[in-house]
Amino acid sequence: MFAAQDLFFPLFRCGVDKAFLHEFQRSWASLGRRLSVGDLFDFLAIFLVLIFLLLILRLWLKPRKVSFGLADEGERIEDPTQVRDIIERSIALRAVYDIEIYDRGYEEIYKCPALKINESGQILAALEVFTNPGLDFRDREARAVFRMSRRGEQEFYQFETRSDGLELSTMTGRRERVLRLEMPKVVSVGQKRRFLRLQPTGRHAIKVTFMDSLLPGTTLPLRGFETLHQAPLTDLSIGGLQTVLKIRGDRLRIRGDQDVYVRFRLESAGLHVENPPDTVIAKVKVIAVERLATGRRFMSREADKQTVGPYQVRLMFTRRGRIDKAARTVTFEPIQPASFDDLGRWIQAYQRHRIQEERDTKPQPSQVRNLYESKPLEVEPKYPPKPPRREPLE
Repeated sequence: MFAAQDLFFPLFRCGVDKAFLHEFQRSWASLGRRLSVGDLFDFLAIFLVLIFLLLILRLWLKPRKVSFGLADEGERIEDPTQVRDIIERSIALRAVYDIEIYDRGYEEIYKCPALKINESGQILAALEVFTNPGLDFRDREARAVFRMSRRGEQEFYQFETRSDGLELSTMTGRRERVLRLEMPKVVSVGQKRRFLRLQPTGRHAIKVTFMDSLLPGTTLPLRGFETLHQAPLTDLSIGGLQTVLKIRGDRLRIRGDQDVYVRFRLESAGLHVENPPDTVIAKVKVIAVERLATGRRFMSREADKQTVGPYQVRLMFTRRGRIDKAARTVTFEPIQPASFDDLGRWIQAYQRHRIQEERDTKPQPSQVRNLYESKPLEVEPKYPPKPPRREPLE
């Protein structure tokens, strides 16, 4: 160990006040005599506690990775050639990726149709119009989920990747924001019945009520909604729904790229579903309103507006509503992967019910009468038996 004189000797030669340095040395020496071994242990314990608290704070601030319900128990494809073939096939089949960004600032699960693979080997996917324009998506961990048909069955693919930001493109004929995704190293393949779409019928048929809010905010009173339309549901999944409106064109109050609210009730009798949802209320984005009328079109636009639909309306969930029955209010929360788990359980139970119902009502083949008796038939021989041959006597 160096003495204090050795440490400060170069300063003496530089003209520093020697009396001040001696006073400084005596102060530190007295402090060292006052500190005991127990005090040092106390300082060390306080230091370790501070480090522990900082680690907890870091874990709390770090965004948690959540999943879409797709577990990794399925097939894993790691060969780079096969991985690229899957991505290229998804682009050829116009698959839509559900992109989840592992960052608290990116609240939605973003719908991104896959467009192409650029020269750098990145996947280019078009962001939908409802995405917040202030997000840059640069250098973010992400997970992508999409579905395709393979071996005659719908399969769901997922992979971990990173997003490399946005760029403008005109690949679809209009200027749009395109998300760049790094090519994954591993793709998981699995089956999830909860993602399949269905059309409830019979006593489980669903009528959807379209509503608009009379007040702004995320917490709204139940009386603060105005009914726009009611229509039977024709397609349902945990991502959205589809209905057909039979209404005159001039009375149609829903347009594409519009935010509205939907409410519908689920009948769970006979489905054997755990904790079934009673009433589902959600904020949705109107993806498209398409005219399904066929036949001759009127020359007059005004006359065409008077024609009764049907109009096919496709909607996607953006926020889930939680009803407070006591306060008679609805609070709308951003969509998370587990937001519609209860709806997913209802869908699975309904699918099992339909499969069993088809088995029970399927006509059974009629019993075929046995044309043959259990006892063997006695058949008379065609030729009489020959008498035994006698050997000649010698």
